[in-house]
This record gives sequence, C-alpha cells and structure tokens, in this order.
Amino acid sequence: MGIMSNDINKKKAIWADYWHSYGGLKALCISPYLWLSLVGAVCVLPLAYPSLTCSSETPTWYSLALDVIPSILGFTLAGYTIFLSFGDTEFVASLMGTCKYNQKLSSTSPYKRINASLVHFIIVQVCSLIAAICGYAWRMLDSVPAFIGLWAFTYSIATALATTMAMFRLARMLERATLNKISETQHKDERNSEPS
Repeated sequence: MGIMSNDINKKKAIWADYWHSYGGLKALCISPYLWLSLVGAVCVLPLAYPSLTCSSETPTWYSLALDVIPSILGFTLAGYTIFLSFGDTEFVASLMGTCKYNQKLSSTSPYKRINASLVHFIIVQVCSLIAAICGYAWRMLDSVPAFIGLWAFTYSIATALATTMAMFRLARMLERATLNKISETQHKDERNSEPS
C-alpha cells in the first residue's frame, strides 16, 4: 500500500509542478488563446447546435474534432520534441535559470515555463479529443455539454497557434544567445590579436 500511495504522491507532485509552472488559474484566465477560442466557438455554434441551421448536412463538432485533433496533437508533440532537443548545453542551462533574465521575472525558469506551456497545450488537446469521443458516443448536440465540447475543440486549435508562438519565442531566445556568444568570441579574438 505504501508503494502505491508514494506513486500517487509523485504523480500529484508532477501535476502540481506543471500547474504552478504554467501559471495556474490566473495564466489560464488571462490567456488570449482561451478567449479567442470562445469567440471561435460562438462563430461556429451550428456545429454544436445543428437546430440553428436549416441544413441537415452541417457536420457535428465532435466529428470535425475527431478528424482534426489527432493531427494538431501530432504537431504539438513534434513541437515539444523540438523544444527538448533545442540548443546546446550552455543555452539550455541558461534557460534553466542560471541567467539574469530568470532572476528578474520569477522563480520559475524560462525553460520550465515554456515546457509547462507545451505540456498544457498537449493536455488541452487530449482533453478535447476525449470530449469529442464522448460527444460522438452520446451524440451530444443542442446542449451545454455540446457547447463546452465545441469550446474545448476551438481551444485545442488555438493551442496549436500558441505552440507555434512558443517555438518562435524559443528560436528568438536561441538567436539572442547565439549572437551574444558570437559577439563575445569576436571581442575575445580582438583582445588576443592586439599587440602587447
């Protein structure tokens, strides 16, 4: 029994660490991607409420989600893999908290914040896929659960955009680190080439 409770405690700690590193409920509530996805869900409301249209050919939110989310999830997992293999040891170490940038902003390193964001995107997409499977199984239409499922679906699409921006932010950080390294090397070479 002790081993099982220890394992559960480790899993709770990992989830708590992810949620804290992501920024918690505050980060979720101020996320422009969450609110953009709500607007998107309202724009495509007939996918969850087919009774709003005269056409019987309107696809359902869950059938569309089941077609789209696996590809988005694959994209996000590929982005996460790229993130984990990005940069040299010195760059990764600087992202992990040995840089001045980290000490000024918060106790969570840039590496951990980007990591938590990517994990969040994956969790949202998996939850959206589960919601779509439930929607398909129970034919959730014309109801509040159907709208929540539609919102989860549009949020999972928005997280693909967020993943793209996280990769771009990482590329910018790598660019700055590389340019700084080149500049330091050039200055060192210039000092070494000066006559004594």
